Amino acid sequence: MNCNIFKKGLEDYIIGSISNDLKIVFEKHMDGCENCRMLYEEEVKIDRDFKMALSIDASNFNSSRTKIINSIDKNRYSKKTSNKILYNYKKYKNRYFSYAVAVITMIVLIPMGLKGFYGTNYNSDTSTGNTKPIVDISKPMVDISKPKVDISKPKVDISKPKVDISTPKVDNSKVTVATAKIGDYYPFEKNIKYKYIGVGNEYATYFVYVDYLRGTRQQIRVNNGGTETVKVLENKDGELRLILSKGEIYYREDFTSKINNKPEILLKEPLTKGNYWILKDGSKRSITNVKVDIKTALANYECIEVTTVRKDSTDKDYYAPKIGLVKSLFSSNGSDISSTLNKMEKNVPLVQTVKFYYPNGNDSVNYITEKKLSFNTNDITKKIFEKNFNQVPSENLGRLISPNTTIKSLYLNKDMVYLDLSKEFTKEMNAGSGYESQILQCITNTLGDYYMVKKVYITVEGKPYSSGHILMKKGEAFNVNYNNTK
Repeated sequence: MNCNIFKKGLEDYIIGSISNDLKIVFEKHMDGCENCRMLYEEEVKIDRDFKMALSIDASNFNSSRTKIINSIDKNRYSKKTSNKILYNYKKYKNRYFSYAVAVITMIVLIPMGLKGFYGTNYNSDTSTGNTKPIVDISKPMVDISKPKVDISKPKVDISKPKVDISTPKVDNSKVTVATAKIGDYYPFEKNIKYKYIGVGNEYATYFVYVDYLRGTRQQIRVNNGGTETVKVLENKDGELRLILSKGEIYYREDFTSKINNKPEILLKEPLTKGNYWILKDGSKRSITNVKVDIKTALANYECIEVTTVRKDSTDKDYYAPKIGLVKSLFSSNGSDISSTLNKMEKNVPLVQTVKFYYPNGNDSVNYITEKKLSFNTNDITKKIFEKNFNQVPSENLGRLISPNTTIKSLYLNKDMVYLDLSKEFTKEMNAGSGYESQILQCITNTLGDYYMVKKVYITVEGKPYSSGHILMKKGEAFNVNYNNTK
């Protein structure tokens, strides 16, 4: 996550309207970025002072700026003339009604009084003897039985845009899926890409790729446009378990062998309504229904509904047979966020754009070339790099390794990349000290950029790098350096 994305999502983080995974990413970013941490503390202070300053009002301020704004009388404070008239009318409507009745009464009673004072012939025609009253009081001129004044509240729509984020209609009958297994509702598949469309938060839209599938474990990659999170799931002993969830992993590495003695249980057999379990944070997760109709852009699915009740939020996840997760609903502090399956593509690889550095021995400059690397499920990252280290983009640039050299191991440990090469790397290099330094710098820059670190520890056959020109000590790493780079 970069600082711009952090700033855009900061308000959602403060009011708690983001998922737990995204909260972890925000907190990790603040740990490493002093400016963003200070911005967060300043925003929290402003939020707290704002609530304290308005605490005398009857509105309820419970950590939600949106609720504060909605609690303000928009008709009273709007600058529109129509709104002011409507507000004043509502405020003084009883007084206006009394005035209207008094005027109507005077209009009717004054002519009646005049008739009683002058008699019937107060406007008579003396030449004929016929009389014509000025006013015919047999029927009142004005119907005062019910003044036609609309005193209903003005219809001003200040509601939020109509977005369907409600919980789908549910068949609450007691249904038992006695024979269903976890694999029926969450199948592990290779080379498949899922797209989910979000409502309520810009990070609720995301893509899912399958990085690795090893026996009972599956590693997926979740990309929401702001960060990438790797998750390892396990289907074992009648449980779907979350073994690992690690944010800001932009490189491919196999985490399926990680050990977790207290994993989070996402789904548990028997898949029957009422089955529940307690998570390690004390939250209750339960199967609240087994026949829920969920409409998606792909199809309508009859799903199992799993509800998690936390201290400040409620999650609802919907699993469909032979598909897996088709919808998630997250509710917290009056905010609702949903993600719904929109697309499934099979035999689609993960494509990453990677910077490669190649040396030019003629001008002693290292040149950058961007390559799009495709990774299918279970592809080994070191093999992809090994192939591209051998392929040069132009005749003027040199290979990073010889055709017979292999990458024996490649992985990240804390803040350093570990690369072990076969013995052919030094035996077949055939380069002077200057060009050899260029090759090593290009390898270091390429892997440092990919894993987002500054140090690369290069060994040959498990031993510290050593050649006729360069001798490295045990544990001594090469540093990323962009001098003489184009």
